[in-house]
Amino acid sequence: NLIVGKRGTGKTNFLETIKKYYDYEDIYEIAQFETSNANDFIKKQLDFISKFRNTLKENNIFGEYQVKLNFNNDLVIQMLKLKDRLVNNCDKTPFEVKFKDLTATIYYEKIVTEEEKKLKEKQISELQKSILKRENLLNNENFIKKAPANLVENEKNKLQEEKELLATLTK
Repeated sequence: NLIVGKRGTGKTNFLETIKKYYDYEDIYEIAQFETSNANDFIKKQLDFISKFRNTLKENNIFGEYQVKLNFNNDLVIQMLKLKDRLVNNCDKTPFEVKFKDLTATIYYEKIVTEEEKKLKEKQISELQKSILKRENLLNNENFIKKAPANLVENEKNKLQEEKELLATLTK
């Protein structure tokens, strides 16, 4: 809403009365001579919109998705066509988009392609081979006796990391 009037007509008093009924975060006021702040505010919103759209595109998020915003801005909601997509929480895959103090969490059903499935299977296979190799190495008494302690410790750490990664990939 825009309030315009001559000096001394009660605009400031009217605005102060209105502010009492809204949360501070829901109000953006451009006081006299503050147009540069307005430009920064609008630029931030437009940059967020651009980042949001790029995130959807880069992550192949199309069709059905919901969004949770940490802010309320009609311009952003309208430009991104989010009115019917807004939620508080969702049990789908979350993806966060951040720009300055603006955050949107996109919830969507991840569709796994055949190429992604094959890549995951290859990663699992390579990890299993590497884990077996490290376990055999660490079970070799000659290696444990002759190798420097830091090398043995390094192999143990890598083995643990690989096991954790394998557990994550096989969930």
